[in-house]
Amino acid sequence: PLTLEEVRRFLQYTPEELTPLYLFAIFSGLRQGEILAAKWKNLDWEEGTYTVRENLTRLRKFDPTTKTEASLATVELPPIVMEALRAHKIRQGPLRWKKRWKDCDLIFCTIYGGPQTHTYVDDKWFKQILKDAGIRDVPFHTLRKISGSVLLQESGDLKEVQTHLRHARIETTANVYATVYKGKRRESLTRIQEKIAI
Repeated sequence: PLTLEEVRRFLQYTPEELTPLYLFAIFSGLRQGEILAAKWKNLDWEEGTYTVRENLTRLRKFDPTTKTEASLATVELPPIVMEALRAHKIRQGPLRWKKRWKDCDLIFCTIYGGPQTHTYVDDKWFKQILKDAGIRDVPFHTLRKISGSVLLQESGDLKEVQTHLRHARIETTANVYATVYKGKRRESLTRIQEKIAI
């Protein structure tokens, strides 16, 4: 995944109106289709959580079934994301008065209220921001891996990462983050060595 320094630089080059989308992607660990299907009604402002209920397919169809049963879960969002979403909702307000507005309750929608396309969000925005920030070309899915790798580096708890990313099997999490987990394990062993060294 991107390094924290690359993430910081990416956000610095992200236009203000797109910041909520990418903060949500980075911290939620949701898949792209789940992000594009995100609805305001599934956001709990008091608890600071979002409940995943749908997925937007590449044909721009809403699929009520997500990848696995584990995917149908609630993810926690930090204050920075909730604040960005509040500002985003305020900015979205005037658009609702447009004649062609179609209320789909989408958090990240077109200027007419409908769903965004995967290619527009990925190729048009994401790739351009990477280029502007001088960051290597990576797929949008990399954003999902950021929160997982940072959580693992901070806690060393593979089960916690599995729950956050909603992987059905912990083996999947272990395989995806094998390199990070190996590095964390080495750090832990080094600390043990330092404590028992005589």
